[in-house]
Amino acid sequence: MRSCTVAELARGASAICSDRESVVVTNNGRPQNVIINISDLDFDDAVDIAREARAASALARMRRSSVASGLDEISDEEIDAEVAAVRAAR
Repeated sequence: MRSCTVAELARGASAICSDRESVVVTNNGRPQNVIINISDLDFDDAVDIAREARAASALARMRRSSVASGLDEISDEEIDAEVAAVRAAR
């Protein structure tokens, strides 16, 4: 997978987007976007794939966060008590 800057994308978007290889677009040296050629996919399938990838990434971040904070070790009873407390506060 190759990369290009936002400025390079602005100057050569047509060439970059017509390439079959995926491109990581960086802004100030940090990855910002990924351009993937979807010409051989159904548009709705491509959108679904992108949404699923974002959801999987969010879930992985939440899991890492819960492990880092120790929340992966709480009991079912503690979870039920927390849910009950939130519902009672409504």
